[in-house]
Amino acid sequence: MGRGQNTKPENVNYRGPTRSDLQRQVENRPTLDNLCVAFPEDIYSRPESCGQIDSAAIQSMRLAQNSPEALVTIYRAAPTHVDTIKPGDWVTINYRYALMHKEYVLDKHLAGGGKVIKKEVRACEVVSASDDLDEWVYNPRA
Repeated sequence: MGRGQNTKPENVNYRGPTRSDLQRQVENRPTLDNLCVAFPEDIYSRPESCGQIDSAAIQSMRLAQNSPEALVTIYRAAPTHVDTIKPGDWVTINYRYALMHKEYVLDKHLAGGGKVIKKEVRACEVVSASDDLDEWVYNPRA
């Protein structure tokens, strides 16, 4: 295609990981209710010490502390044809982070753009994906 023409792909494979991939991905990673195993002890009282984090995300973290059954909302930027968050999907507890991903990645690179979807889940099903408090993996209990 020449310059200036739309180079966004029309059909994008949007498949999540297999169950075994998911298990490897989340193995030995902390869940939202028990972050102290991998983060500083004061992670719930001073989460901003680990980077910038939204006040609503901080509230979710504090609600989840030592409460694996606490209900929290997770968000995901997704193509417009995707309506559900699936096991193994990368998610965030920060709506603004999901919105930023939608605007700066999906809207720019996918035909039709994207949207932010959400789901209410248990804190123990939200697994840290890295040392970034905005990036998580949805890992529902079987």
